[in-house]
Formats: sequence, structure tokens, C-alpha cells
Amino acid sequence: MDSDGGQAPAIGANKIGNVIPNRRANSCARKTELEFFMWDSLRLARRFQEGCILFWFASRIKMPRGRAKQPTTRTAGRQNKHSLQPLVEAYAVNERMNQMILENLNPQAWRAKPPGRNPRTISAIFSHVHNIRCKWLRLSAPHLKLPANLDRSSCTQTQTRKALAISAAQCTRMLSEMFSVPNGKEEVRIQKFHRDGWAHPWPAGPSAFAYMLTHDAHHRGQVCMLAHQLGFPLSPKIAYQLWGWERLWKQCGFSHPR
Repeated sequence: MDSDGGQAPAIGANKIGNVIPNRRANSCARKTELEFFMWDSLRLARRFQEGCILFWFASRIKMPRGRAKQPTTRTAGRQNKHSLQPLVEAYAVNERMNQMILENLNPQAWRAKPPGRNPRTISAIFSHVHNIRCKWLRLSAPHLKLPANLDRSSCTQTQTRKALAISAAQCTRMLSEMFSVPNGKEEVRIQKFHRDGWAHPWPAGPSAFAYMLTHDAHHRGQVCMLAHQLGFPLSPKIAYQLWGWERLWKQCGFSHPR
């Protein structure tokens, strides 16, 4: 009994009570470390096994020896023309989208002034698209007939539709000549694409098509946005038909997108 009347603790009780929990904690820690070690070992073994299987499959593949056979000029011409012809069709379909917007655009939006400082009107944007096409033709394909430029301040919606159809037809012809390969006697008439007089020319090829298509799509998006901001948005039906690619391809006389 202690001085307060309570029972005195047994000798060594604190020592035993502290030792037993410590032993259990150390045992659990060692067990956890062992489990982690076993899982890491299994994971490494599995990766090693997968690597061996992949190496075995790779060793069974027979690689061709010697230099690859180069296609002849005649064969390369057929392959190149066939593989790039869909790009020419895609540019024609791109123009069909412009025509749809001009056919269905509210005439009141044609010269309406957008908000902001010195903004372009819709008439100015479409005339710019046509005039830039004329510049591409003049610099890159001078042998093709050059369409007349549009006056942004006086061109009508109908005049712009007709002018864009003509410039798109000439640009389509230019792309077709870019992608064609001569049989041997003929020479490629379009070897460089000049997007502007100050710009460095590019080799005539898919990069020219990408630049021309992106330019049209950029300004087409501007027109759709401005028409909406001016209070004359395109009808939901027309906006939906702009994404009906199968129908657009057939309207241009092609079978289907490819």
C-alpha cells in the first residue's frame, strides 16, 4: 500500500508494459518491410519476364536486307497524284462552304459596321479572301488566267459569290498542277508557292494547300461570328449543313470524303 492508501504498482510492471508494445511495433515494421520487398521483387521479375518475351518476338522478325527499291518516276507520279487528289477535292468543298454562307447571309449584315476600332465588315472580309487568292495565282501560277480583284467598298454580295467561285476554281487548278508529276517529257509548271511578295517561297505541295485552306477557314469563322454579333446569325439549319461533309462532297460532284 502507498502513503495515499492505494496499491503500489508491481515491481517491473512499467518495464514489461513498455517492452511488449515496442516488440510488437518492431515486428510489424519488419513484416511490412518484408512485404514491400517481396512485392518489389515480384514486380521486377514480371518486368524482366515481359522484356524477355518482347526480345524473343523481336528476334523472330526478319528485317529486309539491302536498300529499298525506289519507285520509278512513272510509278511515283501515279502514287503521288492518287494520294494528293483528295486535297484538291477538299479545297473545292471548302469553297462550297463559302458559297453556302453567302447564299444564306442576311443582306443587312453585308455592310453593317461591327463594334470596335477600324473593324472589317463582312463584305471587306470576303473581298480580302478573293483578292488574296488572286495574289497567290499571280505569284505562283502566272500562266493561269487571273481573275479580277474586288473593291471592298462597292462589291455586292452577288458579285462576291461569283468572284469567289472563279478564284476558287483557279486555285483548285493550281493545286492540281502542284500535285501532278510529269511522265518524263513534261516539266512541272508550278514549283514554288508564293503566299506573298515579301514572304519566302515554299516548295509547291501539301503545305501550300494547308495554308490556303486555313486562310479560308479563318475568315469564314470571322464572318459567322460577326453575323451573330450584328444580330443576323446564320440559321441553325445552315450552321448544321456546314458540317455535313458527305453531302458537301456530293454537291461538288465527288463520291465521298477520302
